[in-house]
Amino acid sequence: MASAPEFRILETGDVFLTAPDCRLSCEFCSHGAEKRLGLGRSPAPPDPARVLAGLERVLDRSRSGPVRLAGWDILEFDGLFKLLDACRRRGRPVELVTPGLRLAESGFARRLAAYHPTVVVSCLARDPAIYARMTGLPDAQRLVDRAIANLRRLKLRFSVNFVVTRTNCAELLPVAGYLLEECGLGGFMAAFYSPDEGHSVLGAAAGELLVSFRRLNAELKRFAARYRTRGKRLDLCRIPPCKVSPGVRRSGCVVFRRKDVADPVFREWRHPACAACSWDADCFHVSARYHERFPRETFPAASVDKTRLHYT
Repeated sequence: MASAPEFRILETGDVFLTAPDCRLSCEFCSHGAEKRLGLGRSPAPPDPARVLAGLERVLDRSRSGPVRLAGWDILEFDGLFKLLDACRRRGRPVELVTPGLRLAESGFARRLAAYHPTVVVSCLARDPAIYARMTGLPDAQRLVDRAIANLRRLKLRFSVNFVVTRTNCAELLPVAGYLLEECGLGGFMAAFYSPDEGHSVLGAAAGELLVSFRRLNAELKRFAARYRTRGKRLDLCRIPPCKVSPGVRRSGCVVFRRKDVADPVFREWRHPACAACSWDADCFHVSARYHERFPRETFPAASVDKTRLHYT
């Protein structure tokens, strides 16, 4: 019999589930990597009653603030709506972090909309073949498009996360065109892939998905050239400001996210110059895997102090 799965419920009420029934096997996800390798180490689904009881205990101790429900694909969890009910009874707003596939189902999306959550979904590419390569699901791009259409139709608050790897780096501008122009969003987030501790099963291969900041910066320059005067914004997560050109930093259309929690948890590497940088305490720095792959890169801390930064 499978052992009881792990789940975490923080004192804020945030729930993270290791739910094995995510339909994707994303290349940048440690769970996805295990699925791709056929290791078959997925735990049994979390017991809905246990998770609900744990959440209610925490909610009864904490009085206010939003609750984040996440983990592989939280929308596939059988007890999801009971968790939402528990939050609604206590007047707690909810944020759902999900690949978003179930939102392609109109009936499910309507049921979820009744709870008025904020939703964070991923959009990884406009090329269906690249999306399929990244996620292991041939029709993933079509399902995400439909999910975003349902979110817009139902007028749910949502944001979009673009995880940057070597596979999809060149898709940044096409994704921006879709989200900012076709969908009319004001911005989205680009999160740099950093191998977390869960990628230990891949060993050195975990670094193969890393794209150089030099290559990413070329795409950011293209983004800034198109959107600097159009009131659109790109949030940069896990991207050190010193690796982005001064012109892009001054463009007003990129915003650097400060490090708040170690998510995902990865082994950091800090350049000697980092200690002299005004951004040091708030920087995500880079993973040790990044340094192993690009050992000669410099991190010009002095350039950060000379540029007015936009950050959250």
